[in-house]
Amino acid sequence: MKTLGRICKSMGLFWLLIGFALSAATQTISYVDDDLNLIVYDEAFLPFGFYCEAIPFDEYPDLAEQIASGGFNFLFAESYLKSPEELAEYLANYETFLQKCEAQQVRVVNGLLWQSVTPELFDLYINTFRQHAALVAWNLMDDANYMEISEVENQKNHLMALDHSRVTTTSFADIEPPVPYMLPFTDVALMQSYPWGLQGEGHNLDRSNFYFRNLVLDCNEKHIFPMATPQTYNWDNQTYPSAAHIDCQTYLAFVTGMKGILYYTFKDYDNNSTIDVTQPEVFGAASNVANEILQSEWKDVILHGLHEYHNIYQFKYYATWRYNSAFYLIAVNADAENNQQYEIPLPDDVAGEAVNFFPKRPDSLSVKNHRLSGELAPYQVAIYKMEIAK
Repeated sequence: MKTLGRICKSMGLFWLLIGFALSAATQTISYVDDDLNLIVYDEAFLPFGFYCEAIPFDEYPDLAEQIASGGFNFLFAESYLKSPEELAEYLANYETFLQKCEAQQVRVVNGLLWQSVTPELFDLYINTFRQHAALVAWNLMDDANYMEISEVENQKNHLMALDHSRVTTTSFADIEPPVPYMLPFTDVALMQSYPWGLQGEGHNLDRSNFYFRNLVLDCNEKHIFPMATPQTYNWDNQTYPSAAHIDCQTYLAFVTGMKGILYYTFKDYDNNSTIDVTQPEVFGAASNVANEILQSEWKDVILHGLHEYHNIYQFKYYATWRYNSAFYLIAVNADAENNQQYEIPLPDDVAGEAVNFFPKRPDSLSVKNHRLSGELAPYQVAIYKMEIAK
């Protein structure tokens, strides 16, 4: 009887451990809620970070610290096809990287291998990486608009069979079909915007506005979390975007209704450089916006405020938010060359003066005849807060 009792106690402990394991395996780490917010560990999350096109972990042991030191909270880290001889070391290095990200409170989205090409590795990578708390999303596919819909669907189905506790992301370089038909396979949609140095496009941020806004509208209809991927790299034989261009494009994304930023790219595969080292002005411009948004009430305004987008004319955009009995406004001049005049009508219940939210931002707009009027120079972004009459 004592032996049987010990066996029963052991079995009880066994099933208790199994229960804990199953509970951990089925824990919901991230999802998109009814208000179209990305919820990570039960809190609304505004992702703000960098895509890493290539990560040689041995060369960049401080990557997580670099991202966190810039004020960012999000990092895209691709998976790579490795030979059997390299596999164990690669997995160990990636896991160490995830542990460092967790220590820095940097959340990670893993860029998946193609299941149809590497089914065994696909399963192994997911089963290995999903144990880590820093990993909050799986990226199904980049440039998905160039793929077959069946490929995206296959990727999603196989992923869900292994792990459905995290959201899926998918990036697009267009808004035309087949993109609308692929959107239902993802929880988070990333819209790329690379106007700087692109042949035939110049530096025209109207293109960014068009792509960003149309994706937001489609995501709102299909209940998907929208994110922008602004350009921070250079095309071949081109210069890097200017700091002002990056600043303007980022705030333009929020004006259109985006709820997260994933800059492309921190680690550049072709040039083998990181922008924080080789392009401090580029990194600084991105870091400045990240800190403005994430370290102020603007984070909650963007996530929870009542948003309205306005297109005055080419290059002239603004958006308003109502949040906690206050009225917030961002006006953007997306013109690279010319000053633009603004006459923004204010709602009847908005009272008092417009308060420049960030002292280092331009304060060239003021309330006149119940309009916010004034001029913005090329790429300038004005950010104001106003009272709502009670």
